[in-house]
Amino acid sequence: MKHKYYIRYLLWALIILAFKGYTYAQTTVNINDVSTLSVEAKPNTTYSWEIYDSPVSNFATVNGNCPSSKASFVNGQSTGHSVEVEWLETGTYFFKVTETSDCSNNIKIGKVIVEDPLPIQLYSFEVQQQADSVLLEWISKVEINNDYYTLYKSEDAINWSFFREIEGAGNSSIENIYRTFDTAPHKPITYYKLTQTDFDGTHQELGIRYITINDPVSGQTTTFVAYPNPTNGITTIKGHFRDLSSLKVINVIGVDLTSKVSKTLMNPEEIQIDLGHLAVGVYLIYIDGEIVKIIKR
Repeated sequence: MKHKYYIRYLLWALIILAFKGYTYAQTTVNINDVSTLSVEAKPNTTYSWEIYDSPVSNFATVNGNCPSSKASFVNGQSTGHSVEVEWLETGTYFFKVTETSDCSNNIKIGKVIVEDPLPIQLYSFEVQQQADSVLLEWISKVEINNDYYTLYKSEDAINWSFFREIEGAGNSSIENIYRTFDTAPHKPITYYKLTQTDFDGTHQELGIRYITINDPVSGQTTTFVAYPNPTNGITTIKGHFRDLSSLKVINVIGVDLTSKVSKTLMNPEEIQIDLGHLAVGVYLIYIDGEIVKIIKR
């Protein structure tokens, strides 16, 4: 009878191992990072960790297959409720921890995605008018192999021209602040695009900002006014129009949406436009070489 109960116990243990013991977790790390893998420590329990560089059909029966050239346990330590792993190659990995106690086995499976870190991590990128000029400022938190930054400027966020090149910090893990001035911004609005280039020539776009240039004395940007503003759809623009055919509706990234907006001339000094078919957001109305900013709610 004792043997019968012992066999029954083993069968239940195998069922638990095969069907009940899987717990999934996922995390993302950078290449060459050392990360800690851990589970809750339990009394009278041992822990064994394994790493896989590809998924397998049955983690319970297949041993870890990851070569140490891709990921390795620090100091070769692969036991205990907490271990450290150094990730040496980008890719998707899986880890298994087997918990063994006097009465049960339990398997937990996790997934780790190892990525190349972005060469630049920006804290901020801002533009601000100062008198007749525009101050451009950006702050980086991390720079990896960063050769230089490039600034471009535009009147419509479509056609860009080179503005300025700024030397990068190379490799840095401290905060770096960059500032430069544009003493001849486009009026009434200027878009700025910031890019970054590595020492090997690869580059990435870091962001686009725009600014509406105020008159430094009066503070006015346009002879036109819009009401209501913000609007739920219909707004009226009032002013002395010279060329209504020039009216355009542009979103903040420069996409022309004029064809999606209906326009009704109320009188020689008022035109009504319907933004009802546009998404909630900020829109720029170009007319007679000037601009009106409208918020659609």
